[in-house]
Amino acid sequence: MAVSALVAIGCTRTSATTPRDAAPLPMLSPRVADTVFYISARARESSSDVYRFADSLEFGYVIHSRRRQADVLTDGLDIALDDSVRLSRQEFTEQLRLAALPSDAGTVDSGGNADSIAVLYVHGYSTSLHECWRNVTESRMRSRSATPWVAFCWPSNGLGIAAPRRGALLDRAYRDDSTAAVASAPAFVRSAEIVLDAVAAPRLLFVAHSMGTQLMGAALSDSTTLSARLRATPAKAIVFAAADMETTRFTDLIVPAVRPLTSRLVAYVSGRDRMLALSRQRSGESCVGLRQRTPLVHPQLESIDATDALVAENWFQDIFGTHHAVRRASSVLFDLIFVVGGSRTPACRATLGTALQSAEGVWQLLAVRPDIVAAAQRCARIPASSP
Repeated sequence: MAVSALVAIGCTRTSATTPRDAAPLPMLSPRVADTVFYISARARESSSDVYRFADSLEFGYVIHSRRRQADVLTDGLDIALDDSVRLSRQEFTEQLRLAALPSDAGTVDSGGNADSIAVLYVHGYSTSLHECWRNVTESRMRSRSATPWVAFCWPSNGLGIAAPRRGALLDRAYRDDSTAAVASAPAFVRSAEIVLDAVAAPRLLFVAHSMGTQLMGAALSDSTTLSARLRATPAKAIVFAAADMETTRFTDLIVPAVRPLTSRLVAYVSGRDRMLALSRQRSGESCVGLRQRTPLVHPQLESIDATDALVAENWFQDIFGTHHAVRRASSVLFDLIFVVGGSRTPACRATLGTALQSAEGVWQLLAVRPDIVAAAQRCARIPASSP
């Protein structure tokens, strides 16, 4: 399966200045297509996903397209769903293995996966199946890498509201989603092991967004077959982006339990995240992904502050948006794939001018356009034997 492809070439016509016997020149489609894999634990009824667990995992891939002229770092991408294909478990494993094979080039335009890595992504609160697909596709497009992404889609309430028992509509939906996230941990364990059958742990990035932190934290901190497998052969990185979890629980329980499972443990935080600010107001507790007066510092954690990073938000989103979505976080996605995923040293950020390091040791991303070629040419890689 081609992980990155162009939509079919459009029709052409002969102009007045073109000889009648000359071959017509092909006209490229104004849209570019991209493919991501998914594993879903959500039930479906009449091809529509519903808010409950399925009897078995569903495997497949989806193809979206975007405007060719769009600047993926700063523009809205106008993504359209072109197709979705279900696969057997064996087909899924084989096609993901092929997509993760290394090549000499590393961008979507070239179709290459230079670092031979893959991403297993867990979405957050209030996300439908189609939103799960779209979020991962947009993230992959903005990363500008041919690295294959796998979305783990759990039965979140895509509407973000629910009939109240006590309290407000949103509070009930949030509590229900939080319960569903933790209950999805066994399905995630099975899914991650299937992904590991296709992509070896040293080439895999686990990425949890928002409430997905609660799910992945539960799955990796418990004594499961997955945690045992990662203790023997650690993952390339475990990443928490805009993590929706109480800080003390994260630093005291999750970090010590998860750190032995990975070569690199990373948290992206922001001081502008309005969704996490609401979560903090709801719980009354500090939140991992929300930077407050003091930065999140932990000796076993690589903390990255995205408050002032480059994002693909227009003026309306800048004023009224939640600043929570990873799919629009261009600087974060570059850092995730080309610095963390590329096993490049943290100092690479200073070399490229994409971040500054604070006195506390936290990396602060800047609103600059990151250079993929410069990352490959100028940044040192962390030796494979390093912890």
